[in-house]
Amino acid sequence: MHAVRPWLYIGTRRDVRNPTLLHSRGIAATLQLATTVEHYGVVSHFLPIEDAEALAPSVLREGVDFVVDQRARRATVLISCS
Repeated sequence: MHAVRPWLYIGTRRDVRNPTLLHSRGIAATLQLATTVEHYGVVSHFLPIEDAEALAPSVLREGVDFVVDQRARRATVLISCS
């Protein structure tokens, strides 16, 4: 898992499946691109995308909107893919 900003992380499927890791980094929301995992107390949003395929603008906008909304709520966010 890599911090992009103090409130924004990029990680893997393994990271999003680890509730202890999420808790230790204060992650309260996840944008998941490869798999869907839910944890109590963590807001999750799943975008089903294909690896190495271009994203439709609407899908990209949906992901950005989720992150922006969670940031407005002062949540720390993890974006995860495979």
